[in-house]
Amino acid sequence: MNGMIATGGGELARLDYLSAEARICAESLANNMLRLGRVFLEAKTLVKHGEWQTWVHDNAGMSVR
Repeated sequence: MNGMIATGGGELARLDYLSAEARICAESLANNMLRLGRVFLEAKTLVKHGEWQTWVHDNAGMSVR
């Protein structure tokens, strides 16, 4: 049973649901990170030299690291 302790049927059904949700979230995260990378690549060509860190902080709410 994939290393899980046997529990009641309701708990197993809930775990199945949660594992499906986890897969969906992980896939969405990967797709969003790829999309963010494309946005950053385009924006970087338009932002003035030396202003990239400020632009990322102000517009994406994150650091460049």
